[in-house]
Amino acid sequence: MSRFTTFTAVKVFVTLLALGILSYRVDAVAVLKTVSRFPAADLPIILAFLMAGLALSALKWQLLLQGLGRVVAFASLARLLWIGLFFNTFLPGRTGGDVVRAWGLAASDTNRLRSIASVVLDRGINLFALVLIGGAATLVDSRIPEELSTAVRGLVLSLLVVTALFFAARRRIMRYLPFRVQELLRTLEPGSWSGRRAATVVSLAIGFQMLVVLINIVIANALQVPVSSTGLFVAIPITAIVTAIPISINGLGVREAAYATILSYLGVDPEVAIALSLTVTAAMILWSLGGGAVFAFTSVSSSPRAAGEPRETL
Repeated sequence: MSRFTTFTAVKVFVTLLALGILSYRVDAVAVLKTVSRFPAADLPIILAFLMAGLALSALKWQLLLQGLGRVVAFASLARLLWIGLFFNTFLPGRTGGDVVRAWGLAASDTNRLRSIASVVLDRGINLFALVLIGGAATLVDSRIPEELSTAVRGLVLSLLVVTALFFAARRRIMRYLPFRVQELLRTLEPGSWSGRRAATVVSLAIGFQMLVVLINIVIANALQVPVSSTGLFVAIPITAIVTAIPISINGLGVREAAYATILSYLGVDPEVAIALSLTVTAAMILWSLGGGAVFAFTSVSSSPRAAGEPRETL
C-alpha cells in the first residue's frame, strides 16, 4: 500500500470517526432546526464580504509576486484564486486549490519555484494573520474565558518566537534541509522586499481573515447564536487552524467538532455551534461554485497576463 493510499485511508477513518461521535452526541433535529432559521435576506451581505475577500486576496498575492520579482494582472490572480477555492472545496484534501494556483501561475513563469513559493508564502501569512486576530481579540473582551484566552495568547507567542528564531538562524537551518526545499526558501529572499510592502501584505491578510470572521458573525446573528462578536474573533481563527490540519477529508467532521468544542467555552450549545459551522460551510460551497464556473469556461494554465498587458482581441 502506497503512502498516499495509507494517508487517505487514515483521513477517511478520522472523518467517519468524528462524524460518528458527533451524530451520537448531538441532536441532529436541533441542528437542522437552527439552520432553518437562516434568512435569505442576509445572502447579499455575505456575498459582498466574499467578493471583498477575493479582491483583498488577489491584491495580496499580487504584492507578494512583485516582491518575488514578477508582475501579474490583478484579474488573472483573482481568477486563479477563485478556481483554487473550487478545487479546495471539492477535492479530497486541503491543498488541491493551492496546487492548481501554483500550476496555473507557473505555466507562464520561467522560474516555477517562484510560483510555488508565492503560494506557500501566501498560506503562511494567512495563518500568521489568523493567530494575530485571535490574540488581539483576547485583549478586547474580558468576558472570554481565561483558559481560552491563555491558549490563544500562548499560540501567538509561540508563533512569534518560532518565526523570529527561524529568520535569525535560517541560513544555518537550511543546510540540513533537502535541496529542493533550500531552493524554495532561497526564492523567498528577493531584493525588492521592503518593510512597507511586507506591512501592506500582512495588513491585507488580516483584512481578509477579518472578513471571514465577519461572515461567521453575520450568520451567527441570523441563527440567533448566543455569542459575542469578539468571542467569534477568538474562536473562528482557532477553528480555522484546526480545520487546516489535513487529518480528515476536507476538514469534514473535524471542523464541526472544532466549532462545538471551542464555542462551548463561550456558552454555546453544540447543536447551535454545529449549525453555525454547517451554514458557513454551505455559504463557502456556493461561493466556490462560481470558481467552478470560471474553470469551466477558461483554462487554468492559460498564461496570466502581466499588469497593464492588454487582452487579446479578435
